[in-house]
Amino acid sequence: MDSYYLKPDGRKRIPKIVFFLFFVIFMFSTLSFSNGQNETNVQQSTSTPKYFAGASVVAGFGFDKHALFYTSEADSATLSPGGGGGLGIIFGFMLSKNIELDFSTSFQSSSLSKNLKNADAKFSRYYINSTLFYVFPSKNKDYNWKIGGGPGYYIPGSLNIEWTDMTNVADGDLKMKYKGSIGFHVGGEFEMLFGPPRNWSLRLGLTYYYANYKYSSSAGSTTVVDPGELQKLNGSTFNFNATWGKYF
Repeated sequence: MDSYYLKPDGRKRIPKIVFFLFFVIFMFSTLSFSNGQNETNVQQSTSTPKYFAGASVVAGFGFDKHALFYTSEADSATLSPGGGGGLGIIFGFMLSKNIELDFSTSFQSSSLSKNLKNADAKFSRYYINSTLFYVFPSKNKDYNWKIGGGPGYYIPGSLNIEWTDMTNVADGDLKMKYKGSIGFHVGGEFEMLFGPPRNWSLRLGLTYYYANYKYSSSAGSTTVVDPGELQKLNGSTFNFNATWGKYF
């Protein structure tokens, strides 16, 4: 791939982990306050919940990186097909006190490692996962530890690249599409329960995802980026996730 030198815009890209941590702190503070307000007013329920529903935020760190552009300072602007931030929803079923089956769907998007004035790139994808957890509950039912894993389907993603105002190169863009991928994931979560009756949940987890994306088709200019070098993307990643939800 030829090296095209672009202009850094001088802004620092805020790591997505910062937004992730802000969400965690905000939800923990909110639930802790609610728990303190209601603890003395409501008697804790002894019934076992059957279902769970929640929403999550994720921040990933992909293993593979592609240098798509170079700045005028000769620094590379890379993109990781497995990294980036996203959102998801989760529905779970308590099969027993120690076994939980979750189904989740999420959207995640990766962007360039550096802000550029005249170029940008994003890789977006969706995925659907099923996770079988083994639950280690605490004696006082204030928190749980969970470990588990399962299969997933990674819905065809698209890589969008665009550039403008480059010397001796016309403005252009390139859109590459990829085939869906079957993968797997394993991970663990720490879950804090709030209430009463301990039916609100804040889950913090770390999960390894294995996924690969194979090239399907492309459209646009190939002057700056060669599609031949992006035929296969390694979407494997470690994702931090924070989920806020409720048991029913």
